[in-house]
Amino acid sequence: MAARDASAATSLLQSARARWPDGYVALCVVAKDQHRDLRYWIAYHRWLGVDKFYVMDHNSSRPMLPVVMDLVRQGVVEYQYFVGRPRRLPAFSDSNQWRGYHNCIAQHASRHAWLGLLDADEFVVFQPGALAAGSGHNLPLLLARLEKKRVGALALNWVLFGSSGHKTRPQGGPLASYTACIPASHPESTHVKVIAHTASLLDMGGTPHEAQLRPGASVVDADGAPSSAPKSDAARWASVALYHYVLKSRAEFADKMGRGSGAGNIKTWEYWDYVEPLATGTCTHALDVSAAFLASKPRLRPPGRLGQWFLLLHVSCASRWT
Repeated sequence: MAARDASAATSLLQSARARWPDGYVALCVVAKDQHRDLRYWIAYHRWLGVDKFYVMDHNSSRPMLPVVMDLVRQGVVEYQYFVGRPRRLPAFSDSNQWRGYHNCIAQHASRHAWLGLLDADEFVVFQPGALAAGSGHNLPLLLARLEKKRVGALALNWVLFGSSGHKTRPQGGPLASYTACIPASHPESTHVKVIAHTASLLDMGGTPHEAQLRPGASVVDADGAPSSAPKSDAARWASVALYHYVLKSRAEFADKMGRGSGAGNIKTWEYWDYVEPLATGTCTHALDVSAAFLASKPRLRPPGRLGQWFLLLHVSCASRWT
């Protein structure tokens, strides 16, 4: 039975991918001055099976292109730098984050079956139940199964993490470093981000937590049950969740405040003081996920001279932040 299921899954995925030569699944990310985070985020989601990444670099003080140049040459990443303009609150649609996602959808959605709209501190994580059921860390397979059900978008609920006591940037990456999380019972955990089927995708939505879909398009969770965006009725973490490392270490949060927000709502220490006391839960599953990911030996630094440049940047930033 297991062999038959594995064969059916392989056949389904091969058939889905064959129809999309530019990649079955792609992710858009709008980021600024996240040179030290971007490759890790891309490498991890590549490990999950994402085919293509669109990096919308919002006015970084030093463009992030050198960090991903080898991936651009390989065709894995397409990079775009844009300056944008200040947001006139309260309209999210007037923000640079909205513009970045809007442009990504307009330029690239037709090339893929699925397009996700995530940030560089958000990680798709398959939960123990899904792994035990044989899904593996395989995002395209999950989406291919949902496509058969004519799903409009997959909604992934946030798991928000506090600092876990870190003052400075830890060495192991976010998945291996943070375990203090906001419990599923808290309303913050009902926020979602979406991965949309491009046949139903019209544009970025009115908040960072939704997309504008064609009338009648369904929004479901990873088990195919009806869900909603920008929030769901309850946290749905059973099969797949979106781990959001919104604070990280105290030093990294200070840097986050310094670079501002593409959405125009700059996080301050008041936000830190709001989130940190809420992170009373313990979420350790990502430690095992991190170990499996790192066992695949991902390339977390650019090769050759670019790698030397990246290492110098790493040391320089570490010295400045500590």
